[in-house]
Amino acid sequence: MWEIITRKTPYEGVAVTEIKARVLGNHDRPDISQIPPSCPDQLRQLMFMCWRTDPQKRPSFSSIVDMLELVSV
Repeated sequence: MWEIITRKTPYEGVAVTEIKARVLGNHDRPDISQIPPSCPDQLRQLMFMCWRTDPQKRPSFSSIVDMLELVSV
């Protein structure tokens, strides 16, 4: 979702093994300052919800679909 919103590649120039270590070990996420102000708040919030480290706290796919249907662009 970050890539779609920003139209950029996260972690550009960083080796895949380094990305894995940063995301899995440090719970690192792409740079949120790159998200344009024009991004609907619903999309921003959904992305953050999907980034939760505890899988049980992430939204289900059907919840994601429901939330996307409410996004006004």
